[in-house]
Amino acid sequence: MYKRDEAFRFAFDEPISTSFAIKQVGEQMVSIPEGEGEIVNLSPNGLQFRTSLEITLISDQPVFSTFRFLLNDQEHYLQGEIVWKKHFADQYYYGVSFDHDEHEQKQIIEAIKQLREKGNTM
Repeated sequence: MYKRDEAFRFAFDEPISTSFAIKQVGEQMVSIPEGEGEIVNLSPNGLQFRTSLEITLISDQPVFSTFRFLLNDQEHYLQGEIVWKKHFADQYYYGVSFDHDEHEQKQIIEAIKQLREKGNTM
């Protein structure tokens, strides 16, 4: 069971649109068309998104995906591992742990700070 330990997480009142693509399953690189979803919350180390698409997760086969989204009028392109899945009503919710460098992490922190200062939840 994945458990995050993080205090700096921004929950959107209105989720923001994202395009995502599965790039790797286990050791195998894959080419799967992009899917559409919505980011529910965001932190410097990960995000939660929802989609109508079911992604199969197998415990010994990590699934890596890329995400494209617009936040504070700036496009972000991030990648990470999908670490958990929950099904609710007609949507699947996924937790993603980012695989990025310190610079990208700082960009996310600044974007979240701007959202909080504006009181804007997109």
